[in-house]
Amino acid sequence: MMNPRFALALRSGRPLGLTVRSVVLGAALALLLPACGGATPAARTAPSPSPNVRRALVLGGGGPTGRAFELGLLKGLRDAGIDLTQADLVVGTSAGAVLGSQIRAGESVDTLYAALLADPNSPSVAHGDPGYDPAYFQQTVQLINGAPEVTPALRIEVGKRALAAAKALSEDTQLRFIETDLGGLVHEWPGQPLKVAAGDVADGTMRFFDSTQGVPIEQALAASTAAPGRVAPIAIGDRRYMDGFVGGPCPGGCWPNLDGAAGYGLIVAVTLGSGPQLTQQIELLRSRGSRVVIISPDAESAAARGTDPFDLSRLAPTAAAGLRQAGTVATEVRSIWNERLPARR
Repeated sequence: MMNPRFALALRSGRPLGLTVRSVVLGAALALLLPACGGATPAARTAPSPSPNVRRALVLGGGGPTGRAFELGLLKGLRDAGIDLTQADLVVGTSAGAVLGSQIRAGESVDTLYAALLADPNSPSVAHGDPGYDPAYFQQTVQLINGAPEVTPALRIEVGKRALAAAKALSEDTQLRFIETDLGGLVHEWPGQPLKVAAGDVADGTMRFFDSTQGVPIEQALAASTAAPGRVAPIAIGDRRYMDGFVGGPCPGGCWPNLDGAAGYGLIVAVTLGSGPQLTQQIELLRSRGSRVVIISPDAESAAARGTDPFDLSRLAPTAAAGLRQAGTVATEVRSIWNERLPARR
């Protein structure tokens, strides 16, 4: 499994072994690869963002435990005076799309965190028939997680497996789950910008649904969370879509699709994995003038999540780990996020 820790280049020019990586405009700051133990970057020379810089929050997937980590982290940062939920745009993938929708619907991180802790712990697989073939599902996921590069062709292969699954949770089942079991959601798109990522099973492209496309939010969320091999692809118009995690590889979870935040001056992404394509996305966004900050689970948070993203017994400890980890990254995130407030239109 890939080491989730990232190196952070600070203004002092010293590499630190934290799980935040700040990618700053300007060639003077080296982009560090996730596997690196540290390098010696030059001092930051990029100017501060202007007051009209727009901020985007990107939330990755990773199943229920991924959402728990993200929620704990957001609450911990908000408690430290860094409210990422006030972003001008939220981009969500899979479980991150669900959390992003709840936030945009007006649910506070305090309320969501309290509700998560109040839920009784339960095993990840209930007694009886789970409604899908766990072995087939794991084999399908491994096509993405084990790939050195995730291409549209690979996504098409995964999409074919999703369509061919002899046993999978139905579209109606997934829609009922979105509408009734998640809670805190409204049956309409929020007024504030939200994008929901999903993968097209036919051509392997990624699509970002939003309020301008005439797609009900429940359908968009069902598509973004339709894990191939576990849930049947979701029909939207004449296309069918699967979980947004197919956008890239990730050990035990998924990293978010940063393309949805392209054009924003500051992008903070919470991701549960890494990989060469993520690095390439960051480099591209940086070349276009964006700052990018990546936060991923540290060793303690990763241990709290375990290896099964659907293990509901790990929700509370994973959320607590995210809350704790927020304290280790708050100073670095604050220096970027609160440096200049974006203009409100």
